[in-house]
Amino acid sequence: MTIACLRGLLSLGGGAGITGHRHRFWIVGVLGMLVDLLIFRVLVFRGLRTRVGSPVEFLAATVFNYSFNARLSFGGQCKTRA
Repeated sequence: MTIACLRGLLSLGGGAGITGHRHRFWIVGVLGMLVDLLIFRVLVFRGLRTRVGSPVEFLAATVFNYSFNARLSFGGQCKTRA
């Protein structure tokens, strides 16, 4: 059952391997998760409550992921429309 689900996800992702854009997208995602965790741990260690620290680290990780994916995964093709 699990292998069949994974194969289905791979086919939805457009292939069986991690290459090109997907590889960089994956790397940025993992780095974003590490940024998220690191900022959260620092904020909680400094005495900030979890209710306040969680939105702060989420926002920081979201900005990190967006900016790095725009540059690395999509090669600067992400531009806002005027």
